[in-house]
Parts: sequence; C-alpha cells; structure tokens
Amino acid sequence: LNTGQVIVATVISACGGSSGYPTGFQVDGSNVTVRWFDGSAPNARGGTSGWDQYQYTIIKHSDASYYVLGTANHFA
Repeated sequence: LNTGQVIVATVISACGGSSGYPTGFQVDGSNVTVRWFDGSAPNARGGTSGWDQYQYTIIKHSDASYYVLGTANHFA
C-alpha cells in the first residue's frame, strides 16, 4: 500500500468446538493495535453455532505505520 491507501480484510470463523476469536493483529510482520468499533476487543466467540465475522479496515498512515479499524459481528 502507498500512504493514504486503504484495504479491507474480512475474516469469517465458523463457531463450533475449536473456534476462537482474534487476540492480535499484524501488518507486514509487526503488531498493530486494532481500534474496535465499540471500544473493546472481542473476548469470546459469538456463540456455539453460526459464524463470527471480523472486518478490518487497514489504512496506511505513513511509511511502515498503519491504523486498523475493526468490527465484529455474529450471524446465527
């Protein structure tokens, strides 16, 4: 990405026995803090069935610097 460019990545996780939730995020091999829509990171999966959807908007702020905006949703 060039500075000022944006990419959106969506991760869909089926809820079930071994499914989990995101606990970290990396861009270009470096940890990046996700700024979650509701102000706090997910701390559990959405349920025991259905799907969890995590959407990340990655904005290149400057050379090797990114903002990441995240949302989490559950679909039954």
